Amino acid sequence: MKAKAGIVPVCYASHHRWMKERTNQMPELAKKISLLWLFFGLSFFAASLAAAANNDAPESQAVPRVVFVLDNQAGNYLPILKGFREYSRKQVGRLIRIDLINSENLSQAELVQQLSGNYDLAVTVGISATKSVINNKSDIPVFALKINQAELRALHRAGSKAGRLVTGIYRDQPFERYAQLIQGALPQYKRVGILLSQNSKTLKPDFDRVMRQFRFEPVVTIVRRNDLPQRVLERLANRSDIIIAIFDDDIYSPDNVKSHLLTAFRHQIPMIGVTRGYTEIGAVAALYSDDYELGNQTARQAIKILDLNTERLAPVFPDTFKLRVNYNVLRSFGITSLDEAQLAQQIQQTKIMTE
Repeated sequence: MKAKAGIVPVCYASHHRWMKERTNQMPELAKKISLLWLFFGLSFFAASLAAAANNDAPESQAVPRVVFVLDNQAGNYLPILKGFREYSRKQVGRLIRIDLINSENLSQAELVQQLSGNYDLAVTVGISATKSVINNKSDIPVFALKINQAELRALHRAGSKAGRLVTGIYRDQPFERYAQLIQGALPQYKRVGILLSQNSKTLKPDFDRVMRQFRFEPVVTIVRRNDLPQRVLERLANRSDIIIAIFDDDIYSPDNVKSHLLTAFRHQIPMIGVTRGYTEIGAVAALYSDDYELGNQTARQAIKILDLNTERLAPVFPDTFKLRVNYNVLRSFGITSLDEAQLAQQIQQTKIMTE
C-alpha cells in the first residue's frame, strides 16, 4: 500500500505537466487550424468565381483576330505595331490577337491559305500588300496604311461598289495643315504650287478650295504620261512662290527628290516636304506622320470596325503630325526667327474640312 500510495503523487505530477504543456500549445494549434480553414475557404471561393465566370461568359465574346499584312516596301512597321498593341491593350483594355504576314514572296495560293484563319480584319501596310489582299481574299475587311490620298480614295470607292469595306488612314497630311504652316512661317508667299499626276489630279478641287480659304492663290500643274517631272517642275517654279510636295510615285521618287529640290532652290522657291528626309536635302520644312501615333489611331479605328461591323467607315487623315523645320534653308529666304513649337500648335488647332 505504501508503494501504491507513492504512485499517486507521481502520476498526478506527470498528468499536471502534460496538461500544462497541452495548455501552452493550444494557441499555436488553434492558429494553425484557423489558417488551414482560411486557405480552404479562399480556394473554394476562387473556384466558385471562376466557375461562375465561365458559365456567364457568352460564346460571342471570342477574342477578335487581326492580321497585319506587309510587303518589302513597308519599311519599319514595328512602331506601328507597338502603337496598335499599346492602345488596344493598355489604354482601353481590349484583347486582340495579332498575326503578321509578309505578302512579298507569297504566291496567290499561299497568301489565300495564310489569310484563311477566320480573321476579322486585315491591316495592310503599303499599296502592294493592300492590293494583294483585295485581289486574293474578298471576304475580309481591309484597313490600309501608307497609301496616298488619291489611291486610297479610289480603293475605298471600288470597295463600296462591291459591298466590301476598304478603308484606312491616308499617308498624306491634309492640305489645311500645309496652308497653316505657310501662313504661320512664310505668309509673304501667296502663290502656292503643286504638281499632280494623272493618278492624283483628283485632289485638285480640294487643294484649290483649301488654298483659297487661307487667302492663297493655288497653282496646279498636271504632269502628263510622257512628261518629265523635272521639266514640269521648272514651269511650276516660274509661276509659284512656294511648292508643296505630295506622296505620288509618278512625280516624286527616291531617285529624283533631290534634283527636284535643287531645281526649286535654283529658282529661289522654297519647298515643303512630306517626310523628315526632305528637310535633310533642302526642303524648308516638312509635315509627316509619326508611326507610333499612326498605330494608336489604327487601333482606335479597328475597334470601331470590330465593334460596329460597319461597311461605311471612310478613310481619314492622320490625327497627329510631326513638324520639322530646316533653319538653314529658312534663313536663306530671309526668315531669321521662328518658334517651331508655337507653329506646330497653330497647325494642330487647324480645322480639317477635307475628307
